[in-house]
Amino acid sequence: MKENKIAVIGLSGESIFMKMDHFNQEGETVIADTYHVEYGGKGFNQCVAAHKAGANVKMNKKMGKDDFANVALNIMNELNMPQDYIFKTDMTSTGIALILVNDETGQNEIVIVPGACNQ
Repeated sequence: MKENKIAVIGLSGESIFMKMDHFNQEGETVIADTYHVEYGGKGFNQCVAAHKAGANVKMNKKMGKDDFANVALNIMNELNMPQDYIFKTDMTSTGIALILVNDETGQNEIVIVPGACNQ
């Protein structure tokens, strides 16, 4: 039986989620109700999900030489995921996202800094 292989190329980085009762208007400061931080990104999440499902998957990614990269590598180590195609650069940072979530409607606003993913 031939083994299927999956290569994932996509964004990954630290995500900061903030929940609030409404989004701010221009010039307005809004106080968020809660926040949490987790590592993710569509590419990274797909890679982890495929790996957990038993696929032979490799993440193809560039990240900075920073704490956010270390979080990703620690997760991959804990899951025993291969890191053959993970590249690090000191030219820019690992990606980061700010995700604002309206607690009442579930609507979100996302701003990303792709960082090394764009290189």
